[in-house]
Amino acid sequence: NSKHQMTADGLQSQHNRVSVLLLCGLPGSGKSTLAKTLVTQLSSKDGDDPYDAVEWICYDAIATELAELQGDDTHTPDLLQAWRDTRKETLVRLDALLEANANANAKCNRTLIILDDNFHLRSMRRQVFQTCQKRLALTSTSTSTPTPASANDCKSNM
Repeated sequence: NSKHQMTADGLQSQHNRVSVLLLCGLPGSGKSTLAKTLVTQLSSKDGDDPYDAVEWICYDAIATELAELQGDDTHTPDLLQAWRDTRKETLVRLDALLEANANANAKCNRTLIILDDNFHLRSMRRQVFQTCQKRLALTSTSTSTPTPASANDCKSNM
């Protein structure tokens, strides 16, 4: 029974240390702006922050980075392959952050990982969920924020 309790305590401790926030929505709807604001606000170190580390995994930034590594301004001639490569790299980075946190000392502070992409396919969101499920005692919460019907409507309201 004490072994079971230790395991439950360990899972609870790890669960309390990592939160993953998946921002998904229409292009131009403000995902990156929200992520940037969250990173700035939650990294202020005013002593009252709920997270001590905030990591931002931005699909667009990874796509640009991979394109630059390949010396190609338009990503690659094969856009489908470029999309797949960026998807894969996004999940690799998420997995690495989760693994690093899981292996960290139990006194490690709380971490927020923000994923920023449109995640328009259910399979894309499922891959993120499965990656998290593999590394964490996972609980899931979903919040929906209404946005205008088009990105142009969103931008004209700013």
